[in-house]
Amino acid sequence: MNLSLRLIDVLIRCSVFAIKSIVLVFLFSELVFAAPSLSPRTYNKLTELQESIQALDEVKTSDQADYAKQVQSLNETLVEMADDLAGSPLGLALTLQTHAQLKLKQDQTKPAIVLLQRAVTIKEVDEATQNQLRMFLAQLLFSDEQYQASVDVLLPWLSDKSDKKPAAAYAMLAAGYYSLSDLAKGLPFIEVAVKLSATPKEPWLQMAFSGNYQQKEYERALEYLNLLVFNFPNKKDYWHQKAGVLQMLERYEEAAAVKELAFKRGFIKTEAEYINLGQLLASQGAAYKVAGILAEAMQSKQVEPSEKLLRLTQQAWMQAKAMDEAKQTLAMLFELVGEVDDALRLVQLHIDAEEWAASLNVIKQLETRELNDKQLAQTYLYKGIALYRSSSSLESALAAFAQAAKQKETAQQARAWMNYIKMVSDV
Repeated sequence: MNLSLRLIDVLIRCSVFAIKSIVLVFLFSELVFAAPSLSPRTYNKLTELQESIQALDEVKTSDQADYAKQVQSLNETLVEMADDLAGSPLGLALTLQTHAQLKLKQDQTKPAIVLLQRAVTIKEVDEATQNQLRMFLAQLLFSDEQYQASVDVLLPWLSDKSDKKPAAAYAMLAAGYYSLSDLAKGLPFIEVAVKLSATPKEPWLQMAFSGNYQQKEYERALEYLNLLVFNFPNKKDYWHQKAGVLQMLERYEEAAAVKELAFKRGFIKTEAEYINLGQLLASQGAAYKVAGILAEAMQSKQVEPSEKLLRLTQQAWMQAKAMDEAKQTLAMLFELVGEVDDALRLVQLHIDAEEWAASLNVIKQLETRELNDKQLAQTYLYKGIALYRSSSSLESALAAFAQAAKQKETAQQARAWMNYIKMVSDV
């Protein structure tokens, strides 16, 4: 079973969106790590400004005029600080970062990007702060849909895939590549992010799975699906995707087991899911189980009876040699779909079971339908057999056999019956 490429695309988009939120939280918590190396005066002032920026949301909802006044005051203060700290690389860089955060509070992404681009050009800043600024800038470029620019900021820093760098940075770089539809380049970086994280984020695992799947690395894709199923067992899509990948790998026994577990967890809901479950279990010789599950699902109205479900159920009953149930299901199928060949198969099953009245009842329904020559001949043959065996009417049985004898498909059988009847009867 191929997983839908559209489904994979949706999974990628949702994962990238979630990464944006994760990285944003990461970025706004970073300032404190660089702060101790600042002068006490600059540290205290930046801390005060950070607190004021965070408080703006509350002010905005209560007093728009006061909000505008405070924003203007903060902007002026940060511009003055940047001028005063021109000789202090670290102080200037963090002031520019703080100013960028203020711009973001005003939904002014592009001015924030300009401020951070200026900050990252300050060469004298220590490596930790430089990397913090790169992350912040890459995030803003990404949120502004400047994906290539975001990649260009992060790649020089992360190209060596060191374990000393934050997992979120690798996830951000991978998200940039994925957004450029370059999964081949992004995949190694999201895999590093997963490896570095003690508890990988769900979107990271999704991206690692979908990237490997798109690259046709199905065994690797399965590894990440196993992690998704293990860590998020209540997400039904992961169970279905795992079964699908196992099928692609032709590991049908495992796929059937996964699908059955999904069923036991209540994750089988749609007709397509029931059909896939039934086909997998049937491939493992569990015909009776298949038939029971499908019959119960239709009887309890979990799914409406359909041609596909009824055919699979009937075939399963036949394989399980549960003939009464097979006949009941075939009768439902004929009633729903009205296929003449289904009715003829049902007549054959009734005749095999010596259920003459039931055979004639179905034949009566067939006689109201438009039949081709072959179907008409088979109907006459079955009618003759049922009439003769039920001792209903010898003349009517012979008349039916006479009609069947006119068709080449049933001529030999019909004549044989007629000869037999004449030999054992006084006709």
